[in-house]
Amino acid sequence: MDRHRRKALKLLIVIIVEFFICWTPLFIYHTFGTFDKKFYRSMPSIFVDLILLFSFASLLCNPFTYYFMSKRYRMLNQNLTKKDQEARHIVEALRLHQQQNILEYKQKINKQKSSPPNYIIYQTKFRSNTVQ
Repeated sequence: MDRHRRKALKLLIVIIVEFFICWTPLFIYHTFGTFDKKFYRSMPSIFVDLILLFSFASLLCNPFTYYFMSKRYRMLNQNLTKKDQEARHIVEALRLHQQQNILEYKQKINKQKSSPPNYIIYQTKFRSNTVQ
């Protein structure tokens, strides 16, 4: 068997063992509870919570297993984080550009409000109205 197949087989075995470790307590709990209804009531709630926690832990174990056992997974994960950082830089640049445009627009509006009206235009309009 070549090296890649052995690595894949090893990873598969680890994932299956993790699955059984995490889900077997819940399976046993429900199996006993199916045959003996008093079993559910007799089990302390802390044990039920731990059993459920083990089943949820299965979801947490897989990414770490893949990360530590697969070089390709690590590389893809690093590429994703680099792309995420690049995207953040692009978003930040766009945000700064937008802020600059807003600032320039506000300055332009304030300048128009603060400047005195153009009296030549008003006088011309006034004269044209009076001449007619």
